[in-house]
Amino acid sequence: MNTDTLEKTKLIAEFSAGTIEKIGKIMKMTYAEDAQVDLLTLKEISEIRARFFGETNYCTLVDIRNSNVEFTKEAKEFVTVNPIVTNLRVAEVILMETFDQKMEVHDYIRIYRHGDDVAVMTDEENAINWLNRKFKEFSESK
Repeated sequence: MNTDTLEKTKLIAEFSAGTIEKIGKIMKMTYAEDAQVDLLTLKEISEIRARFFGETNYCTLVDIRNSNVEFTKEAKEFVTVNPIVTNLRVAEVILMETFDQKMEVHDYIRIYRHGDDVAVMTDEENAINWLNRKFKEFSESK
């Protein structure tokens, strides 16, 4: 069951594979250690995104630093072609630590997300700053 907690200006929700935080216009997803992500998990994430952002634009910060997250092929494709996600998501950063993660993420981006504004970083503060800049640039271009 999903629960939301208000901490100062941050909303936090739990889902089956981790937690989601709303940090301004950023949706930060932190995956559990051995998270498995399938279409049902993405439905949970979509419901939380709708509660946090409605139909407004947002950026995504995906934290896999302490996780061996596994996405099914269907889940990878869903994130790429879902019109709600692709129309509302402005940019994304994937946070990681290990070389193995880096290789997998770069393959994922090359195959599934080559047309999206996606960056791979190791520092959360730099990632948040980059996403805030991307959102500001997007907002000013409208």
